[in-house]
Amino acid sequence: MTAVVDKGMVPDWDRAPLRSSDPSVADRTDRPAGLWPRRIWLLALAGAATWALLDAAWAEGSAFNPSGGTILGEFASAAAHPDLSRQFLGAVLPSLGTTLAYAVLGTSLALITGVIGGALLSNTLWQRDPLDDRPARGGRPALLAWRAGATGARGVHEAVWALVLLSVLGRDPWVAVLAIGIPFGAITAKVVSELIDEAEAASSAVRRLRTTGGRPVPALVYGLGPSLLPDLVSYGSYR
Repeated sequence: MTAVVDKGMVPDWDRAPLRSSDPSVADRTDRPAGLWPRRIWLLALAGAATWALLDAAWAEGSAFNPSGGTILGEFASAAAHPDLSRQFLGAVLPSLGTTLAYAVLGTSLALITGVIGGALLSNTLWQRDPLDDRPARGGRPALLAWRAGATGARGVHEAVWALVLLSVLGRDPWVAVLAIGIPFGAITAKVVSELIDEAEAASSAVRRLRTTGGRPVPALVYGLGPSLLPDLVSYGSYR
């Protein structure tokens, strides 16, 4: 009887790499070529960081201030025994109320701006077709413009926003509210847009509403609103 052997079942010995039984030879062949340069650079960086720390620690009067311990002790003592006199509380409590009012108004504005801006920054709102993830022909420039504006708004610190708004609005209470609401509203909008796109990818509610003739905004609100509400409340409380 003649056995028929499939050529694919026979190992290709001619192409198999030859490996030496000597461990030293195997280590030299398996070792990456750029390992030593990386170690040299790592040692050089570690040496430079160590030298900088030692120089800062030993330099006279540059790293440690012995009189700072006294100030720290006074601060800890004052924190442990706060002044609760009527005169002091009468001066502090109105300012505390003003601070809380600015915080609540600024955060509320940031959340409202974040929810509306998150819808404008999401890919879901600008889809040209409920079965197509790509934005409409005129929607992509608008989406990029909204994202560029949000990036610029959240890239500027709230203190800088306050200085700019002071020069425009003067000493107005809206300066503090807008200085909080604009940058944090842009940050919230980015988070909300990601939540919308992830939720839309996991759920077909928006697609079903759009397929049956629903407009993008109502479909987004009714299709994703209930599922997004817990995440929005959680992030709003955190923020």
